[in-house]
Amino acid sequence: GMTGFIKLVKQGENPAPVTKEQMMHALQENRIVYGIKESSLEKLAARPIYNIKIEVAKGLAPVNGTDGTVTFYVKRDSEYRPEINLEGSVDYKNLDYFQIVKKDQVLAEITKETDGTEGMNIYGGVMPARNGRPANSPVGKNTHLIQDDTLLVADCDGVIRFLRDTIDVNDMLKINGNVDQLTGNLNFTGDINIEGDVSDGYSVKSGGNIIVKGVVE
Repeated sequence: GMTGFIKLVKQGENPAPVTKEQMMHALQENRIVYGIKESSLEKLAARPIYNIKIEVAKGLAPVNGTDGTVTFYVKRDSEYRPEINLEGSVDYKNLDYFQIVKKDQVLAEITKETDGTEGMNIYGGVMPARNGRPANSPVGKNTHLIQDDTLLVADCDGVIRFLRDTIDVNDMLKINGNVDQLTGNLNFTGDINIEGDVSDGYSVKSGGNIIVKGVVE
């Protein structure tokens, strides 16, 4: 029901001309009331074209809304890559694997969903549109939204941790294993809790307490 056509059929050698008004009446008899192209009817009346369907009505297509999105300004774990220097070697001591953020730092931006716009078919019927879906909330521990819920900021200084699509800011840095080539050197403003060892050649700097449950080589 989105497109309407007229096809003129020639009756005899010299058929009477078809007027715009007659074609309008034919459209109304077929319940076609919206999107009528009057200029096409005028051209067809002035110069008839027979036995070919001519488009004379066009509906308005609905426009679906867009889904909300979240743009993260901090890296996920999978996005970390060691830097390779000019000699082609990798410095595993300074990975900066743990992201340290400051209080009120912007962590993510939320683009809100939009509503759809209804359409109309040539019979005057409403064509529904789908509204956009809201984005999953990224709010986690020690974070909150500002500016009409479009920016996610940190409540305190801390280290970033992703839980699926939410962001936590932890005021304690906990290392479940050893401080070694997997973590690199540690430098954190809060407390650091190390479940394993501090390997030879690696440093741990903290603005608070350091707890090492293994050994310090």
